Amino acid sequence: MSDAVPRTGPGDLDDDARAAPRRSARDVRWITRVKLASGEEAQIVNISTGGILIECRAQWPPDALVDLRIVSARTVVETRGRVVRCELAGVDRNGAATYHVALEFLELFPLDAAAPPE
Repeated sequence: MSDAVPRTGPGDLDDDARAAPRRSARDVRWITRVKLASGEEAQIVNISTGGILIECRAQWPPDALVDLRIVSARTVVETRGRVVRCELAGVDRNGAATYHVALEFLELFPLDAAAPPE
């Protein structure tokens, strides 16, 4: 019998157990930008219908709600996510920090609806 703690939260799942497959920024180049409610733009690290990992200068505590505007050539989707985790991604030469912020969408994101027609 293992003493391991069961993983139950969406931020705790490993890549093989995720409910929705992740797509890297390279795989969703048709998403032209992600804008936070503050006006700051964020970079996509990966995205799925259930959540997004972004890199930005903003830092949030777990469970904070974040409003996003995801823009593609076909549509603009305004959505909200709950912060699952926020980790320091790096610090530039001027001392400005960037963070990786994992968000769980409160409603499934229509990823394929935003994609260009094939």
